[in-house]
Amino acid sequence: MHFHVKGDFKKNCKRCSWNADWEQENTSFAIPFGEWMELELYIKEGDQDNGRFYMAVTPENGTKEVLFDITNRTQHHKESCPRRVHPVSAPQMVYGRGADQLHGRR
Repeated sequence: MHFHVKGDFKKNCKRCSWNADWEQENTSFAIPFGEWMELELYIKEGDQDNGRFYMAVTPENGTKEVLFDITNRTQHHKESCPRRVHPVSAPQMVYGRGADQLHGRR
């Protein structure tokens, strides 16, 4: 399993779908199971030229590895100036296929 990050937005309507501004997956770091790791996360709210998403991980007794350092939009398209990143926005851990088995659901 690997880390996958995405910056997305939703228009102000109940039936609108989420639209991705950017998306990346890091396949060079396999997430270890049964071990602690330190996760470092930095988000600078801004437009496509000034927004930044940075994520690094340090496995238990391991070396820090930068997984993502992305310059792109981290605020809604309608925002003209940064205000703040809402704490619910990041991080959200969402598993891909096989998540139901990991959580004991069928």
